[in-house]
Amino acid sequence: MDILKFALLVQCCAVTSVLSGRTSKWDQCGCVFQNWQSWSKCSLECGGGRQRRERQVKMHEIAECTEYTDCATADTAFQFQDCNTICYNGGTYKDLGNALFSYCECPKRWRGSCCDEEINCGNPGPVTNGNVLGSQYFYGSSVTFECITDFNLTRGSYHQTCRSDATWSDKKPLCLYAHTCLSNPCQNGGTCVDGLERYDCQCLPGWSGVNCEQDVQPPIQSGCPNDMVRHISSPTVEVNWTSPSFYDPMNTSLEITQNYPQDYWEFHWGDFQVQYVATKPKNGLRSECSFTVKIRPMSCHELSVGNHSAKVCTNWKTDYGQYCMVFCDSSFTLVNENEYDQWYVCGASGKWIPSPQLPNCQQQVDPSVVNARKQYHFSQCNDLSSVNQMTDIFMKRFNTSEFSYFCKNYGKECSEDNVSVGCDVRDVPALTVDYCEVIGHDQDFSKQELQSTVDPGTRCIFRNQNSTVVVTKQCNIHGWHDTDTYNAVQLSNDTILYSHGGRVKRFWGIIFGLAALACWAFCPHRSRDRTNPSIDCPFVAPKIADPMQTTTIMTWTEPVAHDNKDGTITPRRGGPGPDSLFGEVPTTVTYTARDRAGNYKSCSVKVVVNEVIIWLVTALLHATEIQDKDNGIHHNNLNVTGYNVKGIGAVARPLHVNCTDGNYYRSICTFSCDPGYDITPGQTRVMLCTEDGTWRGSKPECKGKTYVSLYRFTESFL
Repeated sequence: MDILKFALLVQCCAVTSVLSGRTSKWDQCGCVFQNWQSWSKCSLECGGGRQRRERQVKMHEIAECTEYTDCATADTAFQFQDCNTICYNGGTYKDLGNALFSYCECPKRWRGSCCDEEINCGNPGPVTNGNVLGSQYFYGSSVTFECITDFNLTRGSYHQTCRSDATWSDKKPLCLYAHTCLSNPCQNGGTCVDGLERYDCQCLPGWSGVNCEQDVQPPIQSGCPNDMVRHISSPTVEVNWTSPSFYDPMNTSLEITQNYPQDYWEFHWGDFQVQYVATKPKNGLRSECSFTVKIRPMSCHELSVGNHSAKVCTNWKTDYGQYCMVFCDSSFTLVNENEYDQWYVCGASGKWIPSPQLPNCQQQVDPSVVNARKQYHFSQCNDLSSVNQMTDIFMKRFNTSEFSYFCKNYGKECSEDNVSVGCDVRDVPALTVDYCEVIGHDQDFSKQELQSTVDPGTRCIFRNQNSTVVVTKQCNIHGWHDTDTYNAVQLSNDTILYSHGGRVKRFWGIIFGLAALACWAFCPHRSRDRTNPSIDCPFVAPKIADPMQTTTIMTWTEPVAHDNKDGTITPRRGGPGPDSLFGEVPTTVTYTARDRAGNYKSCSVKVVVNEVIIWLVTALLHATEIQDKDNGIHHNNLNVTGYNVKGIGAVARPLHVNCTDGNYYRSICTFSCDPGYDITPGQTRVMLCTEDGTWRGSKPECKGKTYVSLYRFTESFL
């Protein structure tokens, strides 16, 4: 029996003819091809589709013949052909031999597989303050944008094309106003620069703001006096100066205030800040001139130490006065026993009273004479216990003397730490080398093994004969270097002065001076650096406190020290630094530079904020209040003392008030006091008229100043 078999394989590749692919079983199976069936429907209606037809094979029904492929290959069962190769709207069919790869090439405006889709970007829409030229919006068409007069096109391009994705080639532009300077908006000589929907004013110096309407030029001052120093022998002196001048380049009126009513004043000893402030009432801008007047008594020469004695003196505020006593070696005494009670005072005329020469201590064989004034004797001048004893006795006597006010007036400065002791060098024992070691090596040697020279990196210990004084020094390339801090100053061939610190520092100070003599014995081929670094502190102009406060920020450039060996040295600062907030109390900031050889030098920055010290020698006047003629509603004379300001209330001496604009909005009223008075700390100096018709701040009170008397006893008094 014969059966029909179809090929079950799906043809995946395009072919145009069927090969006669008969197998070896063709005859065995009795295979016969059947007629082709009809073509299938075209896969596409246009743009090139595909059709397929198939046929069967007839074979014997035997075990060896069961599949189509037993008769022929699978590709003989199917046929394919292209169909509907149609392109609309003038499109051209590109036949590449297979409809799977062939396509329609579309003309302009059309797209799609059959060129039946029109490309249209649509109307781009109107442009504010501009026009759109062009009425076709299909693919490839272009439109042009333009702006009306005084407007410039920005953000997008003026010429745009419709792209194949139905979008325009750029975003729609804007037409912005470009002649913004036509209205001349810039004031006070400013130059206007056009922009798009904006303008920029280039202002002349002294003006700022969008339209150059803001006056930012502070008053200009000239002729500010330099700081003054006067040394006088009388308690007071009259100092004259030339007042500075102020002017405003913007031709507005200025309000000038000063803390001294005239360009002269009678000053006592002390430091006084003279200040002139020029303010523009229109905007509150101000500039100031400040200088310091320093009044000092005449200075005295340095007292030399007598034979076998010690000089003990006050070492604080030495520019205002100094008070000294004499002590003797334990086996010496003063010829006149009463001289132990004698104070040696630097007088206002610059002379030591009662004598410019301290007495010598004489050899005394009678112990009873020494014991009678035992407390005024020392066993060894540079010994720590002797130094402590002398400074202790000195301070006890000083605090009960007629000069004790000099201690009470300076509080913490009056202490044993600020007492200097000067010794006769003959009473200071010499130092010898006790022990040396090479730093970083397991090598040491005693004083017996020590050679005439030592290499850099050697550290030695020096001590005196009774081992009460020990000091460590290190030899470097410059010579002997102190490994501790010493503060002794060699004054002359027979005197060493201890200073700058407490008992321990004074003790080590004498050691430094003596140990330096030993340097040449151990570093004879290396000259020791004995030059101090150079350092100069800047002058910081005094300032008054900010309005509504009692503080202000002070700034200065920190100094840099220079050394002949070490080059540039960064000094160490003692106290707050620049750009810190300072109150109305003078502050001293000290800078100390030290080189590797131990030499050092210091300088100080004096920061003064609103320190107004005026000596008042007459009784204060309390003036009668003056009522303004219009009840304080507006005031033309702003410098009247004691006028009644509405909302503030009457003010009377010693309080004064100056207002920039009467009682109108933004008026600023500044309060000040008579000489000898100052605003009570914590109270405001300024009141401001606010937009709600109230005054910001409260009326302050004047408080009498308390001054420290700096009189020294003159020769005539003593």
